[in-house]
Amino acid sequence: MFMKKKLAVLLTVTLLAACAAGCGSTAEEKKETNTTAAQESVSEASTDEGDKTKAAESDVELTFSAWAGATEKAVLEEALAGFTDATGIKVKGIFIPDDYETKISTMIASGTAPDVGYLVAPTAHDWYADGQIMDLTPLMEEDSSFKKEDLLDAAYSYYDDEAIDALLLSLQTYAVFYNKDLFEKAGVPEPSADKVWTWDEFVETAKKLTFDSNGNSALDADFDAGNIQQYGVYINPKGPTIVEPLLVRNTSVGYTDKDGTEYGLKNPEAVDFLQKLADLINVEHASPSTTTAQGLPSADLSLQTGKYAMVVDSQYMLSNFAKLESLNLGLAPLPSNGNNTILTSSGCKVIFSQTKYPEEAWELMKWLSDPAESLELYSSGLWMPIKSDWYTDESKVEQWAGEGKSHPSGYKEVFLNPVWENSELSSEHRMKHYNQINDIVFPALDKVWTGEQTVQDALDKVMPEVDKIFDGVFGQ
Repeated sequence: MFMKKKLAVLLTVTLLAACAAGCGSTAEEKKETNTTAAQESVSEASTDEGDKTKAAESDVELTFSAWAGATEKAVLEEALAGFTDATGIKVKGIFIPDDYETKISTMIASGTAPDVGYLVAPTAHDWYADGQIMDLTPLMEEDSSFKKEDLLDAAYSYYDDEAIDALLLSLQTYAVFYNKDLFEKAGVPEPSADKVWTWDEFVETAKKLTFDSNGNSALDADFDAGNIQQYGVYINPKGPTIVEPLLVRNTSVGYTDKDGTEYGLKNPEAVDFLQKLADLINVEHASPSTTTAQGLPSADLSLQTGKYAMVVDSQYMLSNFAKLESLNLGLAPLPSNGNNTILTSSGCKVIFSQTKYPEEAWELMKWLSDPAESLELYSSGLWMPIKSDWYTDESKVEQWAGEGKSHPSGYKEVFLNPVWENSELSSEHRMKHYNQINDIVFPALDKVWTGEQTVQDALDKVMPEVDKIFDGVFGQ
């Protein structure tokens, strides 16, 4: 779901050739064009209710694109069919599991862009600046049936203080998943779902659950770090979306400072925490190296089979864990040294500027934002809602988050309540040049995770390059 592919060269070249004057405009001029076009379209579509009826009766057909896999595709197809039944508006689904953005770029360049589709947040911001997707604000303001508070604040992707270029598909956040049986076998008390533990407590627990082939834990003097059979925890340090939630809860920064004016990894607190993350691998030996992890089964299977006792990952993993009948799954919050904010992120839904039917496209976007129309995506553990009442109405909460295999005991304390009460959008949605900066920084950290270099030395080498492109944050 969380695709991070760069805008294809094809789009840039073709668009330059086809519309040199438009592509030569500034981002601000294009923003004004997007907003004006949306306002005009809404005005025309909403002045005469008869026109709207006529459009539906004249076989209006929207196209909707997604990168969905098999399960998500089946649920979305059912949701699209339901939309047609309810509105009379036909929708053609275009499902592209691989190389999604390149193929959408080609469609845009050829004038056949979808009406509504998925995008990752950095691409949505870039394409909005290029005039390829619409500002949703006028559509929202002209829709008397829609109230902004209907959705969580984190559901809106802001380009600036006014323009909203996307809605999130769902909300995703991170936590600690653990194998309860391995805790019991080792005689280690389970973490509490409703009590936050510190980083030091988390590391100590991970060491107690790390064993060599002779049964010695990482706390024992005879522990053989070269022959580990079970790791206490798996954290993928090469995953930017996994590292930042830990960073935010254990320092005063994320990938930016609180004001969004400075790159966060320049902060000494951030450097120190990343070094602790590396030490968890190379000094404490409680987490596998990236090379070792590549040779083991996937995180869910390694948790089930006892290769890992704990895994730090996103809530969508619940849909995978639920399929493992023998896994006795426990949930715990991310460790924190005082900041209990949790970060949320997700792919986005956008309306492409080429649409001839912006009002109908907006209706489809609202439909796809309602868990009632695609409940399986939520009840399976894959998604969390962006609609507010699905957190406050107990009857709706039970429909998607009632206790069971996909939402085990502790889910509401670890995921649902924190998202509702204390969540913020991650830097993936906010930091300008997010992908470009990560493409510089995270490869530079490779030798840190293998113990060949310190975090400070690695960052010192690339920070001048980062400083050249860091440009603050989008949105409010």
